[in-house]
Amino acid sequence: MRSDHEGISLELQNDTIDNELGTDLSVRARSKALTRERIIQSARHLFTLNGFHKATLRDIAEHAGLSTGAVFANFKDKQEIFNLILFEEMALIKKALKEGFNPDLSFKEKALNQFRIGCAYGLKSYGIFQSAFELFMTSQIESQPVVDQLNKTILATITNLYKGALSTAEIKDIDDMEALILMVHDLTLSSIRRVFLVHKDIELETKLLSRYIDLIFERIKKNR
Repeated sequence: MRSDHEGISLELQNDTIDNELGTDLSVRARSKALTRERIIQSARHLFTLNGFHKATLRDIAEHAGLSTGAVFANFKDKQEIFNLILFEEMALIKKALKEGFNPDLSFKEKALNQFRIGCAYGLKSYGIFQSAFELFMTSQIESQPVVDQLNKTILATITNLYKGALSTAEIKDIDDMEALILMVHDLTLSSIRRVFLVHKDIELETKLLSRYIDLIFERIKKNR
């Protein structure tokens, strides 16, 4: 699976680093910034291809043309590198969701469209997000920032959709809207996990998620 980041040159231009960190930096500081970027780009490539667990620090160092000592001089461990890359990926997913948002769709179609966009982007960096969901399920202490970032992004997207639908009266308020949002969040998360850990079939899970939403609102109507 090709990543959007494949093909990025590890040989960054000095003026790129200067723009990011200031033109008055010493040669040593620029060299350190370049080294960190080489490590991050190599790790992103290997995590995308092989996942978190199979990509070793030695692999990352070799791909970057560095020693393992150079990696440890810049990062505490592999988890720190992975967390940093995932945070960057989540920012790109948020951008993709924002750009792909269609205000002309119905409430349910907005939700399903966001689901499709998020999963499709994630599959481009499959190894990264597969690993993220594996870490999500194990809830290791070291992976807590990963867990929090994934959870907050999914929950915020769903919450914003529901608030928007309430503000336009497309859906009606209920006594426990927070519980409803959390229920949809949990169902959405289950569908996303199946995409990345079971079959990669976005359309299958989109259809299931659509049915879940219908069932929830059918039950709400019956209880009114």
